[in-house]
Formats: sequence, C-alpha cells, structure tokens
Amino acid sequence: MPSRQDDSNSTPKSDEDLQKATVGERKSHNAPITLHEYDSRWPELFERESYRIRSVLGKTALQVEHECRYREK
Repeated sequence: MPSRQDDSNSTPKSDEDLQKATVGERKSHNAPITLHEYDSRWPELFERESYRIRSVLGKTALQVEHECRYREK
C-alpha cells in the first residue's frame, strides 16, 4: 500500500501549484492547531489514513502527504 510518490516535486512552489495539487477548492484553516509530542504510531496511522483516502479518491489523489515537524528538546 504505497503512499508516497517521488519527493522531487512534492512541495508546491506557488499558490497556483498548490491549487493544482488540491482536490476541490482550497479553504482557509481558521481553527486552533494542537501540537502533540511525537507518537511512534504516527507512521502506521498515516499509512492507514492514506490508504483510506486513496481508496475513495482513486487516481484523483495524485499525492497524499503528512507534514511532520519534529524538533528535539
């Protein structure tokens, strides 16, 4: 159940690139964001959710990503 494609062009460079990579209309995120400590289950959970997204969207989902920023204390 692969979930990643070649990362060489995975980061949109402009608003236009981002819109091309988005299914439907982009919407602003105007809600609180909660940060959590790293959880070793995240890779497995992402794989499961990625599979679910791809099973619904099929080839429409060109790329499914999870952005993770981890900083050591």
